[in-house]
Amino acid sequence: MEKDVKENPSARLIDRAKKFGVRQSAIYYALKEMKITRKKKEMRYQERNREERMKYYRLLRELIKVWGSKSMVFIDESGLEEFEYCALGWSKKGKKIWGEKSGKRGKRENLVAGRRKGKKDFIAPMIFTGSLNAEGFEGWLSLYLLPSLTQASILIMDNAPIHRKTAIRELVEETGHQVLFLPKYSPDLKDIEHDLSALKRARMYAPPGTSLDELICAYCAE
Repeated sequence: MEKDVKENPSARLIDRAKKFGVRQSAIYYALKEMKITRKKKEMRYQERNREERMKYYRLLRELIKVWGSKSMVFIDESGLEEFEYCALGWSKKGKKIWGEKSGKRGKRENLVAGRRKGKKDFIAPMIFTGSLNAEGFEGWLSLYLLPSLTQASILIMDNAPIHRKTAIRELVEETGHQVLFLPKYSPDLKDIEHDLSALKRARMYAPPGTSLDELICAYCAE
């Protein structure tokens, strides 16, 4: 059974029951005994390239040997809706629970920030409305992020269209730092991704009118 779960993690109880010639309840209790539960999948892109990821790990290891693991700074941009509605709630079994949401789209705010490896704190967070182009990102990098770095750092970012590699590398290296671009389709390699997701969850439960700036301050203070 355990081998079957590893090979076919998405199979339903009814499918396994047919396969083993038993009732669904037997499969259910067998899985429970083995402490195997049904859970939400951690999705990853099937287009990711294993060779590119291995190359990234090799380059990162070489940089860490010289600069140390605490020199890693992850950079990312994310958009947050003005209203993030919570889709979950408590009620008695069999009783429907209703939530309220607006039919109008609220103001969308965007955040760009850095985060040092091992520290739950944003570096040079900038909140803005509208889109961020390459010139805007490079301006934030040179005017806010780079002057905020207190030690020689390895800046790690993805391959977004606004990340012009040549221009960014020049800005970063002339200030005594290094830059490393993630392999394509590899958001799972960005530590800051978890922080941005946490901010979106925090907005779901925050009192109405709570600003993004307040959410960031509260999150970093935890």
